[in-house]
Parts: sequence; C-alpha cells; structure tokens
Amino acid sequence: MSSFRTRSFLVLPHIHLSMRISATLNRWTCRQNYIYKLQ
Repeated sequence: MSSFRTRSFLVLPHIHLSMRISATLNRWTCRQNYIYKLQ
C-alpha cells in the first residue's frame, strides 16, 4: 500500500505537468492558426 502511494505521489505531478504543457501547446497552436487565418 505504501509503495502504491509513493508511486502515485511521484507520478501525479508528471501527469499534471504534461497536461499543463499540452494545454499550453494547444492554446499556442490555436493562436497560430487564428493569426494565420487573419493574414
């Protein structure tokens, strides 16, 4: 049980970080597409 808790404690920040990175990338690509359509 303790090993599972430690593993989840180590993995969760990585999942949160990757979600934030993907959200930032999605926002950036959406903005790039919007600027590209405006031109």
